[in-house]
Amino acid sequence: ASLVVTGARSDALALTDPYPVGSTVITWSTTDACGNTGTCKTTVIVLTNAVNNVTQGTWYCNIQSAIASANSDDEIHVAAGTYIETGQIVIDKNLTILGADKVTTIIKPAQNTGGDLNNDASGWFLVNPGIQFNLQEVTLDGTGQNILQAIFHRGTGIIDNCIFQNIKYTSNSGNAI
Repeated sequence: ASLVVTGARSDALALTDPYPVGSTVITWSTTDACGNTGTCKTTVIVLTNAVNNVTQGTWYCNIQSAIASANSDDEIHVAAGTYIETGQIVIDKNLTILGADKVTTIIKPAQNTGGDLNNDASGWFLVNPGIQFNLQEVTLDGTGQNILQAIFHRGTGIIDNCIFQNIKYTSNSGNAI
């Protein structure tokens, strides 16, 4: 007995075409050799901000979650988009974070940092001593917040092809790294 299965996307594109950000419904239809039919629907949801730990093959909606779940020496890729991250981003294991492009991958804080330059709380990103942290192809944008230091870096690593903007604390200038 043969069974014919077909699928049709709600956007009328081929099933093999890339899926857009948002929801796409696929309506599946089956017909057996006797002419009996059935249908069901599947919804494919593509997230706008996708953070991928390429070392582990896992996906996240924000950078903080990806960092928290990472193992030492993992590489995290951040898709184009704007990411508003809550809390200080603490780097306590060797990591590489690679954005899609420094103009289109924008990371913003949801809060202020501390105001004492010699205090860990002054860093939006805090890289602990002995940790290797590499950051590439992102914009760190402190718009709307008081950010004394974008990255308080106590470890080693490379910060490459990044944009630092609106990093300041009240009326004083702030530090990128």
